Amino acid sequence: MLQKGNIALKVVRVFRVLRPLKVVQYVKKLKIIFLCMIYSFKVIGFILIIAFLMLFIFACIGVQLFEGKLYYCTDETIKNKDMCKGDYSKYDTDSNKDIEMFPKVESRSWENSKFHFDNVLDALVTLFVCSTEDNWPTMMYKTMGIPKENTGHFLMNYSFAGIYFIVFMVIFTFLIINIFVALIILTFQKQGEIEIQGGLDQNQHACLEYVLNSKPCKSFMPLNESSISFRMLHFNKSHHFDNFMLAITLINMLLLMLRYKGMSHNYRDLLVKINGGFTSLYLIEALLKIIAYRVNYFKDFWNLFDIAVILGGFLDIVFTFFFKIAWLDPTMFRLFRVARLLKLLKRQTSVEVILWTLLKSLKKLAY
Repeated sequence: MLQKGNIALKVVRVFRVLRPLKVVQYVKKLKIIFLCMIYSFKVIGFILIIAFLMLFIFACIGVQLFEGKLYYCTDETIKNKDMCKGDYSKYDTDSNKDIEMFPKVESRSWENSKFHFDNVLDALVTLFVCSTEDNWPTMMYKTMGIPKENTGHFLMNYSFAGIYFIVFMVIFTFLIINIFVALIILTFQKQGEIEIQGGLDQNQHACLEYVLNSKPCKSFMPLNESSISFRMLHFNKSHHFDNFMLAITLINMLLLMLRYKGMSHNYRDLLVKINGGFTSLYLIEALLKIIAYRVNYFKDFWNLFDIAVILGGFLDIVFTFFFKIAWLDPTMFRLFRVARLLKLLKRQTSVEVILWTLLKSLKKLAY
């Protein structure tokens, strides 16, 4: 009991380190900076949503591409799982004298890499480590050396994997993380502008901000209120239908996390059938909106994106089960399953604005 009491007392004593924060309330500039940090958490929340979704999307793509393909034999001379048996001699080097010592006999074993893509959680950890720029080229070259399952790594056999890592580093590390930092800087600037409002009172400043940020709203409404288009439009804009499709998208996100290395064929077929059901639901959603909006449906970017995702989902089913082509790998169409998660972005205006800023940044990247 005494020992437990001492541990609890030590935990309480840790809060002593917070005492220096009392200095903040006595120094005005420190107080402003501290308030800026607190205020920035509200703004940062939206970019964190973007960052997690991007990380999750790339993790799901990584599972599709590299699942179970980063295994290796502890004996570096062996590249095949069937040959990774028995014992081998391992020579240790004396770092002080830089000479080889006597060999040590060890058993060969077929092991997985410390960072891998066998499931979504491990893929998230792997990509997060890569996003810190901690030796990410090593992981890139390791995936580029994948020939096929149950064989070790060979140099540049899976060269297109490098594109995956480069795109991830550019989008996530170089753009999203920098936008994250930029938002914090803008928050500090905004807090400074509060001190100087240009001679305007609060109501005048709010009115001016409203005028500058206002945008024209495009809307389509059928003239005949008794028509099918009008009824379908009312149904599509209802909260019940919107919440239902949101739930379908979230369930689809959970479905992507159920894939793992070593799953049975029956389990794999079940996931494929469920995915086909989701594709059918998204097709029904698109048809209902086409009936409601008619030609105007194809004038919206998000609607065209939905059509592309649905088409990719059906191509995945067709080339996997009905028309198998030797030179065409249907795995590439499975990436459209991950693209469905982007539908979550259009439901939050603030998140959509950040995504729009990201796309504008990509256009300037060429310069």
